[in-house]
Amino acid sequence: MEPSLAVLLTRAGQVVARARGQAAAAHGLTATSLGALGELARADGGSHRELAARLGVTPATLTPVVDALADGGHLVRERDPDDRRVVRLAITPRGRRRFADAAAAVEAQLGERMPVLTAEHEAVVRGHLLSVLAALGDGSVARVQLRGLVMDYGGVITDGPQVLDLAHRARAAGLPTALVSDAHAVPDDCAAAFDVVVLGPALGVRKPDPEVFRKVAGLLGLRPQECVVVDDLARNIRGARAAGAVGVHHGDPDATVSEVEILLDL
Repeated sequence: MEPSLAVLLTRAGQVVARARGQAAAAHGLTATSLGALGELARADGGSHRELAARLGVTPATLTPVVDALADGGHLVRERDPDDRRVVRLAITPRGRRRFADAAAAVEAQLGERMPVLTAEHEAVVRGHLLSVLAALGDGSVARVQLRGLVMDYGGVITDGPQVLDLAHRARAAGLPTALVSDAHAVPDDCAAAFDVVVLGPALGVRKPDPEVFRKVAGLLGLRPQECVVVDDLARNIRGARAAGAVGVHHGDPDATVSEVEILLDL
C-alpha cells in the first residue's frame, strides 16, 4: 500500500531538514543556529522568547544556541531602551556575513541534490505546500513574497558603491524601489535608482514612525509585508518591523548586499 500524501510530506520534510542540518554543520553551524541568524537578519531586535517562538523551539533549547552565537561575535544582547527589563537580540555585522555565506552555501548544496521540476510542476507543488501551511495554521511561509526594496541614504547608500548598485539591480529585476531619507537632497545618480524618493518630512511623518513605511509601501503599490527595508539605525528598523516589513540593519556593505540578494532572490 502506498503511503498517503500526508506521510510523504512528513518524511520529505524530515529528510530535507536533516540534509539542511548536515549542510549547515559543514559551516560550523547547527540548523537552529543558522535559523536564528536568519531570523535576526530578517527582523533584528527580537527578544529571546520571541526568537524561540519564530524558530518553533523552547526558550531553554535556544539558550545554548544564543550563547554560542554571542561567544562567536555573531549576535549581541541589548537592553530594550523602552523597557530595561527586556533583553533583545541583535545580529552583528560578523553574524550577517556568516549567515549570508552559510545560507548561500547550504542552499547551493541542497539545490545540487534536489530533483529538478519544470516550472509548471513547481507551481503546483508550491501551491499545495502553501495551502497545507495555511490550512494547518502556519502562515509564516505562505504569508508574503518579498518584492520591494526600501533604502536609507546617509550611512547606507553612502557606505559603498555596491549598495547603490544593489538598488539599480533590484529595479532592473522589476522590483519596486524607494529611497527614504531625512536628507533634503540626494545626488541625481542616486535618485535614478529608485521609483520613489521621499526626503525629509515629505509624507508628514518621519522615521522611525511605522506610518512612514506603510505610506512608502503604498506608493510602491505594495503592502509593508512585501518590502525589505535597509537602514543603519536600529530604531528605524524597529519602526519598519512594526509596520510589518522585513528589516535589514545595515552595518557592513558586503553583508547587506548578500542578505538583500537572498531575501529578494536577486
